Amino acid sequence: LTQAAGEGSAATEVEPKAYVDALLEVHARNQETVNRDFKSEAGFVASLDRACKDFVNKNAATGTSTTKSPELLAKHADALLRKSNKVSRDEELEDALNKVMILFKYIEDKDVFQTLYTTKLSKRFMHGVSVSGNAEASMIAKLKEACGVKYTNKLQRMLTDVSLSKKLTEIFKEKMAQTDGESELDVSFSVMVLGIHFWPLTAPTHEFVIPKDILPTGRKLTWLWNYSKNELRTNYLKEQYILTCSSYQMAILVQYNDHETLSLGELLELTGISKESLVQLLGVLVKAKILINEEQDQYGLNPSYESKTIRVTLNLPIKNAESAGVHNTVDEYKTRVILIAITKQVGIIFLPFPMVADVLVSCGLKSDESKKGKEMKNQQLIQEVIARVSQHFTPRVSDIKKTHMSSLPTPGADADLAEVWSFLKEGMDYMMMPPNDGVSYHKYMDYYAVAYNCCTMSGRRASQNNLIGSDIYNHLIAYFTAYLKHIRDATDNLQGEALLQYYANEWDRYATGANHINRIFTHLNRHWIKRESDEGRKGVYTVYTLALVRWRQDIFLHIQNKSEKLSNAVLRLIVEQRNGKTIDAGLVKRVVSSFASLSLKDADSKEATLDVYKDYFETPLINTAEKYYKRQSELFPAESSFSGYLKQAAEWLKEEEDHVEQYMSRIAGETFLGRCAACLVGEHAGSLRESFKSLLDFDKDGGTGPSLTFLSGGRHVSTDLRSICALLARTPGGLEPLRKKFEGHVKEAGLTAVAKLTQATVEGNAATEVEPKAYFDALLEIHTKYQETASRGLRGEVGFVASFDRACKDFVNKNAVTGPSSTKSPELLAKHADALLRKNNKIEEDNDLAEALNKVMILFKYIVDKDVFQKFYAAKLSKRLIHGASASDEAEASMIAKLKEECGFDYTNGLERMFADMSLSKDLMSNFKEKMAQAHDGSELGLSFSIMVLSPNFWPLTAPTDKFVIPKDILPTYERFTRYYGQRHQGRKLTWLWNYSKNEVRTKYLKEEYVLTCSSYQMAVLVQYNDHDTLSLDELLEATGISREILVQVLGVLVKTKILIVRGQDQYNLNPGEVKAESVDVLKTVHEDRKYAIEAAIVRVMKAQKRMKNQQLIQEVVIQISQRFTPQVPDIKKAIDSLIEKEYLERVEGEGDLLRYLA
Repeated sequence: LTQAAGEGSAATEVEPKAYVDALLEVHARNQETVNRDFKSEAGFVASLDRACKDFVNKNAATGTSTTKSPELLAKHADALLRKSNKVSRDEELEDALNKVMILFKYIEDKDVFQTLYTTKLSKRFMHGVSVSGNAEASMIAKLKEACGVKYTNKLQRMLTDVSLSKKLTEIFKEKMAQTDGESELDVSFSVMVLGIHFWPLTAPTHEFVIPKDILPTGRKLTWLWNYSKNELRTNYLKEQYILTCSSYQMAILVQYNDHETLSLGELLELTGISKESLVQLLGVLVKAKILINEEQDQYGLNPSYESKTIRVTLNLPIKNAESAGVHNTVDEYKTRVILIAITKQVGIIFLPFPMVADVLVSCGLKSDESKKGKEMKNQQLIQEVIARVSQHFTPRVSDIKKTHMSSLPTPGADADLAEVWSFLKEGMDYMMMPPNDGVSYHKYMDYYAVAYNCCTMSGRRASQNNLIGSDIYNHLIAYFTAYLKHIRDATDNLQGEALLQYYANEWDRYATGANHINRIFTHLNRHWIKRESDEGRKGVYTVYTLALVRWRQDIFLHIQNKSEKLSNAVLRLIVEQRNGKTIDAGLVKRVVSSFASLSLKDADSKEATLDVYKDYFETPLINTAEKYYKRQSELFPAESSFSGYLKQAAEWLKEEEDHVEQYMSRIAGETFLGRCAACLVGEHAGSLRESFKSLLDFDKDGGTGPSLTFLSGGRHVSTDLRSICALLARTPGGLEPLRKKFEGHVKEAGLTAVAKLTQATVEGNAATEVEPKAYFDALLEIHTKYQETASRGLRGEVGFVASFDRACKDFVNKNAVTGPSSTKSPELLAKHADALLRKNNKIEEDNDLAEALNKVMILFKYIVDKDVFQKFYAAKLSKRLIHGASASDEAEASMIAKLKEECGFDYTNGLERMFADMSLSKDLMSNFKEKMAQAHDGSELGLSFSIMVLSPNFWPLTAPTDKFVIPKDILPTYERFTRYYGQRHQGRKLTWLWNYSKNEVRTKYLKEEYVLTCSSYQMAVLVQYNDHDTLSLDELLEATGISREILVQVLGVLVKTKILIVRGQDQYNLNPGEVKAESVDVLKTVHEDRKYAIEAAIVRVMKAQKRMKNQQLIQEVVIQISQRFTPQVPDIKKAIDSLIEKEYLERVEGEGDLLRYLA
């Protein structure tokens, strides 16, 4: 995206919409993968969230800054919420805003987004470009849901200010119309009165002089002239235009009602605008051609101003800054009403509220009477207050609790423990009551301060503070015990699901309330309790842990000791769910969660042991599941087919996976599922393995083998394979026997396919040599078939894939065609690749050729001796390039790129240099022809000539050993090129490969003129007959310089094609055009190359190690060379002896097989 932005005509800044769309596209695609393929597994969901958080906040567009993403997202949201957003329907806009919130979730610097969004919102409101109030409110609601009310408080107040400003402007205009009359209201006026704490606006610092045209409407407010907009009419022009401009621009322009020209200094005095801002404003007006700058610092109206539109907008950027603060009058009103209701009930007032006196009057109480309250239980008070307040609004219980707590007097510094505990207990009661919304921050600090002061009262001795801490701790024990008594009593008459429901509800309430209480007594936890625990006192816990201990003793064990009512109730629900009944899974999860929370080690309250969870839930659950599935394993196969059993077993395990996800930890869940699978396998392990082999045999025969009893219900073979593997994968080592069976099966199938191929070749009319394409197709067919089995039937399991690769490697390199040699397969594969890359490959489409080459690479991966393939491929490539027989340069480059990707740069370096030589040869030939055209006339250049200059280090070509006599017909051209090349590349020597050259000659001695394409040797023989009628073999040997052996071959071809006739008894009938069997030459070269490669590897290793034992050296050499070919140990030993003879290495005397590097 950033590259596209940089290369385009636009600025390099990434467009916000394009940026957001790019991020959303990646998120949506991978979220679909998580949901569809990974079943929304929690770990994958967490991984997706982490990845999104990373690339959303740090990428090529953001650089190292984390503020760029929130900035671009805020700009995109601003574009959506403007009138110009090009979104036609409200539903589309809502969907677009929801997508913004998807990315907002991952933004780290949400405060940056808030600042930028607030700024953009203020501009939309002030300039009236917001798409709609409903859309703005919807976006604010989304942000509020994501980040809370504090995050959006400013935004909501801005909405309120805009609404109030509209009403204020209407009331103002009505008032002015009544008092000033219509004649004084000739200026159209609209104002927005904004709360200074919520709008990111900065008041001007200079003394702006209000133009007299609008002065009557002024009021004593902080006027933000730098944000205001105005409309002016140009009465001085023939055509009247309406100029939309800022207040500062308006202040400048209206000065020209009284002056023709004004200097910069005069405008500064008349307008009161700062010099910096005024210069910027004048620049905008001059650029817009409203003003003209006739002389230095002299500005006047442009009398010839013209515009295509009647309305003209003059733009100027607005600077802004953010301020903070909030004051909520609605909440204050509700608090006042609740407070009045509480006061009328209990008559106690102690609040830092400014309306306390007003509340007393509203209740009809005097200040002294308010101290005389009556006792009332918390629940009763809440019910009475709800009854009184509901006529005004429906109050929340948490608001009543907080307001009442705020009205309680805070104990003073001289308060005794009884008074302090009474105050703390009152707050604790509210925290333990439903709903557990806690208390206000102000009241929380009161409780915290009282508890802190009580434990650390200055003036007391340490022993007294220690005693106070002990008293408070005992009070807490008594409080939790008393609170839990009514819960314990209520459980005695409950059973089953009703018991679980009551237990879960009370647990949630109790745990939340205990957490609030724990925070109040933080100082007690950190000091007194910690000291007691450090000194070895037993039974002392942090406040929250104390609450858990009391629950375990008073509630959990009380219920559990009565015939294990609690755990049995949980297990019964799970059994019912296993049997197909719908249960409240959330209820079970809440109860099980409490078991985990109650698992505490008594000796160390900080350490969790999960003993309660394991003893009362996990172990019984595993035991019941084992009994259940053992029984099912024994009964099911007798009642149905084996295939049906596999299907049912998979469904059972899937159900248990759901249970694990709902009720158990991941580690415990794996153990549980393994135990369940072991029960389902039971006595069927052997049958499952045999069925696996039978299924593979059935699949090998294409489904035409003997019918199988377990293949019922029309199930596909891959389905049964998948079911068997899924079942055995849960058991320890269950898949290893199957992997071995699969590996042996694939290897056997590959060997059988090649054996059939060789048999068909021998029985047919063709030669016994196997066709490379047929060999390739046979291997590829087996690979494709069983690769599908491994990926579909065996779900691509790593062990099966590894077994599949080993089997393919075996049958590709050693089979009926190759015999014991490992060089035959790479030779045939190279020949097949050569056939594909030739012009006569019978492949019409480029895509088909690319696919065929990809298939070659599939088998190439399994080739052991890749260096053999390299040599054969290089030999074939050289012939294609020399003879111009390649299908295309693109196909050749593509194949080399594939080999390079598989084996590295060194493997394809020679092949790439061959291509480079071809390109250089073309350039060289072009330059030579230009040079010759300049130096000679056309009659001297009648011979068509083309040459390739090839590097001997990279081309697998052999120079001729005979003294070839260059025919006089081509000798001038030969000499000219030799001289040209010598001048161009001094010091280089050309070795002419006449045995690879091609020529064309014309038969002018016949009535019909033929063009003969022939080798240079054939051409050298034929041109001798320009001067002789007949030539003997010896005469031709002398005239051409060709060796007798080759000359006999050349003459045989010419005789066979009836170009020459033979007089005498000589007869030639040899292989046309071939000097030696190509395979023999290639293999000889391979052997030499391997020898040098082994020696080079030995030198590298010894140079690094200096001293090394013989066996260690051999092992290291095998590791280094095995990527190219599999070296034989005897060859390595021979190479070591050779290097010792060359004095690269020596054997250390007295050290046996220890070698030392000499060079």
